[in-house]
Amino acid sequence: MNKRRQIIIYVVADLLAAMLAWACFYIYRKEVIETAALGYEVEFIPDHKFYLGIILLPLCWVVIYALAGTYNDIFRKSRLKEFAQTLYLSAFGVLIIFFSLLLDDIIGNYRYYYHTISALFCLHFFITATFRFSITTNISRK
Repeated sequence: MNKRRQIIIYVVADLLAAMLAWACFYIYRKEVIETAALGYEVEFIPDHKFYLGIILLPLCWVVIYALAGTYNDIFRKSRLKEFAQTLYLSAFGVLIIFFSLLLDDIIGNYRYYYHTISALFCLHFFITATFRFSITTNISRK
């Protein structure tokens, strides 16, 4: 197996997972959180913030993963260690995103902050963990 090719597969999977998680979260935020806060139906219409998030946030996630050493020694990964590392890094990254980008959102009351941060964490963690678990399983079988 080619190490460079496998690293590229991990990076592309992380980019796609982060894009998918952010898109789902952005739609949830518009359709549920802002609708409840404003008291009227808010439709999801992709704007420049949506596209900016789709492009920049996945790149930030890959940088976080690279700094944590996720892409080092990919042939010796265990699924349990991969799961734990993804859990910790997702929590860390979601906290950074929440405090830097989402804290100034329009909300009805403070409990919507809990909904926001838990929705982003669950979406990002489960999508990323699913992608990574399947890649790690595939590599370990080979």
